[in-house]
Amino acid sequence: MRIIDIQTQIVSVPTDIFKFKRPLGNITRKHASRDYLVVHVQTDDGISGMGYCFTIGQGTRAMRAIVEHDLKKIVLGRDPLMIREIWEAMWEGTNYFGRQGASQFAICAIDVALWDIAGKAAGLPLYKLLGGRRREVRTYATVGFISLTIRELQQAAEDAVKRGFQGVKIVVGHPEVKTDVRRVKAVRKTIGDDTILMVDANQAWKTARRGIDCILELAEFGIYWFEEPVPADDVEGILEVLQSTGQRIVGGENAYTRIQARPFIERRAVHVFQPDLYRMGGITEMMDVVAMARGFNIEIAPHHVPEINVSTMCAAPNCSWLEHVPLFQEDIFDNCPTVKKGMARPPEEPGHGVRFRQNILDEYLVP
Repeated sequence: MRIIDIQTQIVSVPTDIFKFKRPLGNITRKHASRDYLVVHVQTDDGISGMGYCFTIGQGTRAMRAIVEHDLKKIVLGRDPLMIREIWEAMWEGTNYFGRQGASQFAICAIDVALWDIAGKAAGLPLYKLLGGRRREVRTYATVGFISLTIRELQQAAEDAVKRGFQGVKIVVGHPEVKTDVRRVKAVRKTIGDDTILMVDANQAWKTARRGIDCILELAEFGIYWFEEPVPADDVEGILEVLQSTGQRIVGGENAYTRIQARPFIERRAVHVFQPDLYRMGGITEMMDVVAMARGFNIEIAPHHVPEINVSTMCAAPNCSWLEHVPLFQEDIFDNCPTVKKGMARPPEEPGHGVRFRQNILDEYLVP
């Protein structure tokens, strides 16, 4: 079996369809749209695979150019089941200009498509193809974007609890911590004391001292974890926060490949590491990083992409949580993970089983 063609599409879905009072976003950026580079890999055996990467309002054309002008010539003619060989060839072929950033997102899109082909060729769903550790995984909902009003925030949290999610995550990081206190207090009151509440600062606290002070202000509300309390690359700062607060600190979503994941894991800078599928460069590298973390007895709770990660994490012994972002998944894909009693199950069809909704492709496909 050989790869004979690669086709690309761009899908851009505006976030104003949600009709919130303010533009959707967090403290560091506005989310004007949800954007996907979609890659279709065709083989001479008639088996095709679909992969994709996600961004917010920018970058998809750069990623598409990398696929079409750089990666395509590396991949065409190869055996699609030699996935690691292809990943390494793509990594080496873009290494001079792209050890991180758009090139890794582009590599991810192709890598995910190759795993889709491998599953279809083997007649196995992705989670079994990867080794199969469990058939369901514990799930929480990220619902509390910082741009939501307190009432919108409470409604989103309440809806998540009613749907059976075991935890709820909201975003913090206002210039005045008292604003975060009001919002966290309101959500805690809404969901009660028995529901797990997580907060994500999205790197808003620019120094360890600031992060420590804000975490201690919010600790009274029984926060399960504090995510990205300082800038993502500040491993020393993250360690200082962890050691000074006694709270569960998580992070790592902005780390690219095993190279940037290593210091978080080897230095135990976080209690839970959160690899991002796109920044890892796809499933191949993602599972290597998951194994690295397991070697240090560090839990994994991947960032975003539950429609794929429900399968990767059902093959990961050290996975503790799956993140589900309803606003970023449920009107985009036909078969998002179904959550029952706080647990999500992966698709059983061969390959990864992910499909974009036809109405999304019809309405939001970019020429």
